[in-house]
Amino acid sequence: MDATQVPPPPPPPPHISPPQVVSVVGWLLVASFVIAVGTRLATKLSMKRMLAADDYLIVVAMIIGIGQMSATFVQTRLSVTSTPTGDDWNSFQKALYSSQLLFVPTICLAKLSVLFSLHQITPVKEHKGPIIAFVGFVGISLLAFQFATAFQCDGDRWAILSGKCFDQTPFWKAFGVFDIVSDTFIAIFPIYIVSTLQMGLRFKMIVAGVFITRISAIVASVCRLVYLTRSRGTVEFSSYDFWTFILNTEIEQGLSIITACIPFLKPFFESLETGMLAPSHGLPNVVGSSSGSGNRSKKSQQSNTDSYKLRTTDSHGINVSRRISSHSEECGLIKEETSTWVRPVPNSRSGITAGP
Repeated sequence: MDATQVPPPPPPPPHISPPQVVSVVGWLLVASFVIAVGTRLATKLSMKRMLAADDYLIVVAMIIGIGQMSATFVQTRLSVTSTPTGDDWNSFQKALYSSQLLFVPTICLAKLSVLFSLHQITPVKEHKGPIIAFVGFVGISLLAFQFATAFQCDGDRWAILSGKCFDQTPFWKAFGVFDIVSDTFIAIFPIYIVSTLQMGLRFKMIVAGVFITRISAIVASVCRLVYLTRSRGTVEFSSYDFWTFILNTEIEQGLSIITACIPFLKPFFESLETGMLAPSHGLPNVVGSSSGSGNRSKKSQQSNTDSYKLRTTDSHGINVSRRISSHSEECGLIKEETSTWVRPVPNSRSGITAGP
């Protein structure tokens, strides 16, 4: 090799286009929320042996979310090298229209799943009213936004970038405001609920923590609104801003499903079952005694002042006492599956103590 010969410059690094980034992140999100939903269902089935309405809602949201991601993958495939033209442009618009139609129900059903879950685990009647109100608000918003999305254009309904449709920027801004307000309620209201219950600080922090994760979806929604404004909702105005808008759309959708499943991961779900379904958890236990025993500590008598004591005795002389918050008892909201405490009680006939 000649000493004066200059080696050729290294090849430029491969260019990664924004649609390719959207595609890779989309696949990761699909895998993540499918695993999250599967884990949630497995936890519920292993601990409660049954599924409820909130579980079916999140399953439907997951299925529709997969469809929404699939429509986005079609858009990215058609736009890897450049903005599509001709028949590919029509296919691109159809995929974008389909993704919008599927995005709205995915987001709303994930919200409804969380609200139904809150309604089930909330032990106080006064707390259920705002939850029911927001269920109605989200349900009505779902129907309104879905109808508007489906009929946003004259002529070909799918030709949403043809200029024959209403302005998408204010429409999706309105949806974003609804999105942020409802997610803020979902994140903050559980903190208010646990602050009024007779629970230990540890349980309050756990319950608040699992629902406060919803803030991550709010952050994604805010970023989505920023890039919606910059791109005006079309790839023709700014390709980079448009694909960043699409990326934040996928992230928000994935986080909405994943954060709806976090409270039902086993460690957190056990705390919810123990804490919110038994609101007197963490207070001193009331130990039942037989009718012949008059020895009860002054501390037990004082702690029993603001609560009721339910006591049953089986054939083996086992006395079962259960502390129930007087507030919750008045509302009639404590079920039979709430936590109980069993203490050995001397058998008045045989003198044998039965207990664990």
